[in-house]
Amino acid sequence: MMFNGVNIAVISRSTEQSPNLSSADDMIIRSVLERLRAYQANVELYSEAEFLTHNIKHDIIVNMCRKESSLLKLQYLEDNGALVINSGYSIMSCTRRKLVRVFKQINIPAPQSVIVETNAGELPFCGEFHTCWLKLPDNNTLIFEDIVFVKTIDEYKKALSAYAERGVKEVIVSEHIHGDLVKFYSVPKSDFLFTFYPILSGHSKFGYEKNNDPIQSIPFSRGRLLEICRLASEATGISVLGGDCIITGDGEPIIIDLNDWPSFSSCTQEASESIVRMIAGKIKDR
Repeated sequence: MMFNGVNIAVISRSTEQSPNLSSADDMIIRSVLERLRAYQANVELYSEAEFLTHNIKHDIIVNMCRKESSLLKLQYLEDNGALVINSGYSIMSCTRRKLVRVFKQINIPAPQSVIVETNAGELPFCGEFHTCWLKLPDNNTLIFEDIVFVKTIDEYKKALSAYAERGVKEVIVSEHIHGDLVKFYSVPKSDFLFTFYPILSGHSKFGYEKNNDPIQSIPFSRGRLLEICRLASEATGISVLGGDCIITGDGEPIIIDLNDWPSFSSCTQEASESIVRMIAGKIKDR
């Protein structure tokens, strides 16, 4: 696998879009960059801020951007012939609001979820109350208060009021699922899948894992989880993805979160090799 002088721009993620994980995000993008250079690609690294101010003329762009302004520029470059991984259009299709609809369409197992207006105060799930999670439907999680776990109606109503006071008009409410919390990283085109238990490893962005069940090491099919990652990748266009799932008592993975280009902490070297193989395949197929 050689890139033979192909010109590639690599765009890192801004620190404000990477709360508590900026060093891990930096490690994976730099590892990809080093491997591309080792395979004889001409690679230039840009910060997300530099990307927004520079005239990028590369035909291939490998990026971890998440700011809306960055995604709009990526879309412009794509419209003018650039190959962008992950695509700006695909990243914008990966919001929780859109994924709820996509998961239903392609039968990816996910919690029951509804959109609720924060100033209405209505109960989700047809008037019944379940232990649930409240999350922003259209934005990434940047501060602890962006996600709230509630066990009672009073907690639910207080959480809605707190969101409303912040100017958040709607939240997505997802039913809490019992079972083992498993984090996964995947490059579906390269058959790469890495899984681990964040509760046992101490891996955490904001500590939400304390609300999940103790780990029971329920057996599950890695092949089934990889199949789900492939379905999600095909439906959204995201080539590098990750997320969280709950393994229920019958071993079924229930996807509770899906992200474009995660940190790949604990598997940086293996992941970067798979990412580079995927990039090579996309260049070949252009």
